[in-house]
Amino acid sequence: MQVQEGKEMYSIVYRHSLTGRRVQKAVQVKNKGERTNMEKVKAPLYQGIKQDLLDKIYAGLLKSDAQIPSEKELSEQFKVSRITVRRALEELEEEGFIYRRQGKGTFVSLHIPAMEGAKGKKRTETGKRVIGVIMSHLDSPFQVSLLQSIEKALGKRDCQMMFGLSNGKTKIESELIDRMQLHGVHGLIIYPVDGAFYSEKILRLTMDGFPVVLVDRYLPGINTSCVYSDDRRGGQLLGEYLVSRGHREIALFSQDPKETICLMNRIDGFTNAVLAAGILQKEENIINNMVNCSTSSNPEQYRKNVEIIADFLVVRSEITAVFCTIATFAMNTLWALKQLETGGYGERKLEIVCFDNIEPYQWTEKYPVTYIAHSEVEMGNRAVELVFQLINGKSVENVMIPCELMIHGR
Repeated sequence: MQVQEGKEMYSIVYRHSLTGRRVQKAVQVKNKGERTNMEKVKAPLYQGIKQDLLDKIYAGLLKSDAQIPSEKELSEQFKVSRITVRRALEELEEEGFIYRRQGKGTFVSLHIPAMEGAKGKKRTETGKRVIGVIMSHLDSPFQVSLLQSIEKALGKRDCQMMFGLSNGKTKIESELIDRMQLHGVHGLIIYPVDGAFYSEKILRLTMDGFPVVLVDRYLPGINTSCVYSDDRRGGQLLGEYLVSRGHREIALFSQDPKETICLMNRIDGFTNAVLAAGILQKEENIINNMVNCSTSSNPEQYRKNVEIIADFLVVRSEITAVFCTIATFAMNTLWALKQLETGGYGERKLEIVCFDNIEPYQWTEKYPVTYIAHSEVEMGNRAVELVFQLINGKSVENVMIPCELMIHGR
């Protein structure tokens, strides 16, 4: 709160939480026995109602997500028409202080616009817009490249990025959202945690009108802006490719796809493609309890993944191809093949397909793997584009980015 004390008034300056616009409000100060110039010229009645509500919000008398009195109650309290009350509420809503729930009433926003001055130091000193970016992991080259593209796109707009890593934990993701809002970010770009089929925190952001964009996935049932790949089509392309190569006994390696929409779509696309060719995906050819991790983040679990696949391949000797939902499991499979070869089982011919390029993982020997390429650069650019459209009060449509089949050797 920046207070410019003068002879007759205070000027309170804050920034609109959605647009970043600098807003200045005059607050009357009256000394005993004297009238100020402000009193001589009466302000519109709705401004008095609006200021009264603002004072209560900043004083903590009306806390975040608290319901404010109805139009009828306010009109009776201030002895004005409901039209006058409605105008005060409309301005507060436009400036991000309140939001409406249809059939429920009007509530104080969770992201009350930050005041400048002492508390305004929560925003950057440069005055630039700040966008919060939350990633669930940075274990894969895809995720690192996506983050870099977002940072580059924000830099082109002369914005700053506040970054947080949730480590795949919903609780940490929620805490990061709260912390970034407390610091006054203008918008959020979130790569949700795996297994997040629903997020109360993200739902609240959406209902509250806060600019938020999800990347690489969407949450069914939550109308949040998002940029994601056509994963179902990607799974279909890989399934059709393996069928065209003459494979009939195909293994499927994945983490638990339940409640992770991108994995569900990949598996659904693949299963439909092989089923269309008359091939039934046998349950005994599926491993769906893998854990997505790197050798650096969880070396013990990484080794366990490799051992699970190696044991599976020994028993299922008829398998000729493997469909992996992510690149990590393709690398696990390659290590399992190497382990079997050195363990005396001989060289195993196995065709591996997956999502995302595994070349960045392979430091020495190169193994040809056909994969689905996602454009993380386009995804990052479009996410930044969407969040700024939301900040500027524009309506946006979700963006689904096409994927491409990259056949090894071509």
